[in-house]
Amino acid sequence: MEESEYSEGKDIFEHDVAYSNSPGTSLHETGVCRFGNDPKTSVTNKWGQTHDVQNLYICDASIFPSPTDKTTTMPIVAFAMRTCDHMLEKFGKGEHKRA
Repeated sequence: MEESEYSEGKDIFEHDVAYSNSPGTSLHETGVCRFGNDPKTSVTNKWGQTHDVQNLYICDASIFPSPTDKTTTMPIVAFAMRTCDHMLEKFGKGEHKRA
């Protein structure tokens, strides 16, 4: 690799490290719609269902209170599958109605 190519890549890497914890610089934003039991401190319950809108579920990284040190893809997939199972169970019991 030529020295100029290395220098350009190094600048990008150093920029990324310097700003990695700044809001809006992460590709894995989390914590915006935190889940929890208390509507005063969280947006959704443990299933991703919003506290104030019964049929609205959020199944993305925003429900996680804090980011992982790795990609959020698999935790999101696992959470979405778990939430879908919960929704199907509620529909099957007649406890959940279509909007």
